[in-house]
Amino acid sequence: MYAHKEAVKLMYISEDIMRTQIGKELINDNQNVLLEVSKRFAKYAKETINIDLDNGEVQNLQNILNAVINCCEENNWFKYA
Repeated sequence: MYAHKEAVKLMYISEDIMRTQIGKELINDNQNVLLEVSKRFAKYAKETINIDLDNGEVQNLQNILNAVINCCEENNWFKYA
């Protein structure tokens, strides 16, 4: 029940994110926005995560998160302790 509840929350959150201006810019592959989001993500990332969900806006969110993570890695922005 917990996993189902969390998955449903993720679907709703991903839809909200995709409707924001930043979400739209990232879907349209705006590299300047990607760089800025990636810098901020790298600053606060604590561990690796793998997201692979295939459902409407969740798939778009997965693509954006993967692009952010790849951008962080390419620019060596992750700080490992």
